[in-house]
Amino acid sequence: MHELGMAMEIVEVVIKSLEGRKVNGVKEVEIELGELHKISPEQMRQVFEMAAKDTIVEGAKLKVKIKKGKIRCQSCGYSGGVKVAMKHDHDHIAHIHCPECEGVSIEILEGNDIDVRNITADVED
Repeated sequence: MHELGMAMEIVEVVIKSLEGRKVNGVKEVEIELGELHKISPEQMRQVFEMAAKDTIVEGAKLKVKIKKGKIRCQSCGYSGGVKVAMKHDHDHIAHIHCPECEGVSIEILEGNDIDVRNITADVED
């Protein structure tokens, strides 16, 4: 499951960022999820819970902020935001095209990534 792998990477980032500190638990992890990514916030929360099990991150709330996508069209040169149509099939694939010329030969500039933005943890002094 590709989604579980992404969630495991988030958990690893959180654990590594807290190394060397006396942590009683993680309360919240805030991520920025690109709108062009193939996973919905709900799916990410579910797999995050699975990935965090039996770690210091278990029980933490996952807060998801959506980052807008930005593309460059290879056909007409358009650069900017994009409308995303999600095809509701097994893969939850985002179908992306240029809003100016409807072309599909595009380069994704932003919005296809996942970044950990903030970690709230119960840390001992």
